[in-house]
Amino acid sequence: MDPTSTHQEHALRLFQIFEKGTSDALEGVLALFSPEAKFYMWGPHKAPMNGHKEMREGFEGMFAQLKDFRYRVTNMAENGSILIIERVESFRFLEKHDVEVSLVSVSELGFGSKIVSWTDYKNFK
Repeated sequence: MDPTSTHQEHALRLFQIFEKGTSDALEGVLALFSPEAKFYMWGPHKAPMNGHKEMREGFEGMFAQLKDFRYRVTNMAENGSILIIERVESFRFLEKHDVEVSLVSVSELGFGSKIVSWTDYKNFK
């Protein structure tokens, strides 16, 4: 899917960096977010990662557990500063379990074209 806005470019760049799955790529991820951004990686029912420090720690932990990360965006919708992304992610968890999960993400772009919030909604079956 080709991006049509800065917000969509940021989101697709984030997924491309996750595909690399290396901690050295984290600075590229953090550059997309404002320093005080909130990232709800496990959904809105869990506490978010607040700011770059917590996001770095959370993503490093994710990279340690997930291998062979791939994504497929099925739909994107944008209204003002809000971007909604439907996608399918697949990965190997703890080098034992092949997982495929459907997700919807809602993100908000703020000052300086930085992402200020990101919430993943997952459908685990």
